Amino acid sequence: MQKEIRKEIESLPDERFTNTEQEAWIEYFVSKYEVDPFEINEDGIEYSIDEHDIRVYNTWHSMISYEPEYLLVPGLSVVCRVPFVGESDLLKLTPNPHTLDIFEVDKIVEGRNSETAHLILSEEMRQSDASADAIQKRFSGRVSSLKEEVSRNNAEAVRFNAALPGLVEESIRKRADQLDRLHSLKRELKIPLRANRETAPIPIKKKKLVFPAPKPSEDRSPSYAIKDEDYENILDLIDKQCSTFELTPSSYSSLGEEQLRDIVLAMLNTHYEQMATGETFRKSGKTDISIPFEGHAAFISECKIWHGEKALRKAIDQLFSYSTWRDVKVSLIVFNRDNKNFPSLLDAIDSMVNDYGYKVNKRGESSWRFYATNKENEQLMQVTIQAFDLFC
Repeated sequence: MQKEIRKEIESLPDERFTNTEQEAWIEYFVSKYEVDPFEINEDGIEYSIDEHDIRVYNTWHSMISYEPEYLLVPGLSVVCRVPFVGESDLLKLTPNPHTLDIFEVDKIVEGRNSETAHLILSEEMRQSDASADAIQKRFSGRVSSLKEEVSRNNAEAVRFNAALPGLVEESIRKRADQLDRLHSLKRELKIPLRANRETAPIPIKKKKLVFPAPKPSEDRSPSYAIKDEDYENILDLIDKQCSTFELTPSSYSSLGEEQLRDIVLAMLNTHYEQMATGETFRKSGKTDISIPFEGHAAFISECKIWHGEKALRKAIDQLFSYSTWRDVKVSLIVFNRDNKNFPSLLDAIDSMVNDYGYKVNKRGESSWRFYATNKENEQLMQVTIQAFDLFC
């Protein structure tokens, strides 16, 4: 793959390369070739069984010539569906070191839309030999061996990802030096250079939100949520975007909640693939920012102008009323427009948070993470409040 990366960078057209920042190229190629580790979700394994005759060897054939070589006996075809996340191409690689075992996978099904990516494994057995323990034992052995082999590939993927930025930077610098020499040569020969006005900067590959497969619960209802790392990344993006508001508050202090929401929403959709939506109607109303998955909200957020502690409590309760899943991560973005004493506002939020929730953790000077109970269904909610000063 290193040769492929170098070759692609070396073949970048002059005008397109020159008209794009080198840092953008580096980010693009790192995101394009970075390998996601392959992980199997054993809790989500499913089985299906079909009845049909299977062909077995007739041991009498070796002793009696007129006996048929194979016989049809009552049997079962068992299919095991193994959900996974990450790069399925890692299954096709041979790690170093590796075992001599052969790992057979009937089919690799990549996730599409709401379908979870999964592996298909199959076995045939006599009905007389079949039992739940026998079936699970046969497949668990295959899955364990597969996980052990893939873990070696994952280790190589980690090493590859660690070396990738350096490889890309080196290749980008070499391409830049190559083009600099070309430009110098053209200037010396007085060759006219023509700019391509249609050349546009490269698009940066957006990240994808990876939802873990659901685990069985007592009421058998699935419970999805975005990963903690995606939750934290979304909050960091909001921090960075809204911190720019504070640099020039006069440009934003006159904006309403919906206008501020639209700016944050547009920024999120530049980082995630058409996931975030605005004014998405929920169970008891409509929320400012929602990241849906299979018809439910895995992340919801509200933008609010500060109108006091009582209004803040009401806003949190309103967020909870939108929730329809048990493991929902929510966020409240608070903007101060009218209070010239922003530290006193932060003290008020801190007091309210410590009274309202528990396991309170300060993410920063003006951001809090805590847990609270949704009074409607007694479910635990993870809440983050981020406050920003637009007073001018």
